[in-house]
Amino acid sequence: MFDTIQCGDRVTIKTPQGQEVTGRAVMFNRKVGAWVLNLGGRHGIPGMACERNFIKVSKAKRDKFALTDESFADWFSSLGYEEDSRRAHATWTNCRELDRVCRAMFGKDFDNAQRIAWEF
Repeated sequence: MFDTIQCGDRVTIKTPQGQEVTGRAVMFNRKVGAWVLNLGGRHGIPGMACERNFIKVSKAKRDKFALTDESFADWFSSLGYEEDSRRAHATWTNCRELDRVCRAMFGKDFDNAQRIAWEF
């Protein structure tokens, strides 16, 4: 089940103190083989989910307009960003949100609008 986690999923882990906490998966850290979680709170409490402390995952509802074919890791490596860059992750998140909004706005004409924008 750990291998099925994607960004946005709710992941439950066991802390070293034995508590079960749940957070939203933000990004996968390849260096340590763990998911970075946002455990909530006013400024977002960070957490790490690895195979040792993983308990369960609740899949997020997938927006039909969301980009699902390119992960953050694929995106940042294609543009030369560092893997642990917060700025790169924020840019990726903003790009995905803009894509979602544009697809919702243009609907079935999105591909034509995208082609025209590239030609401009």
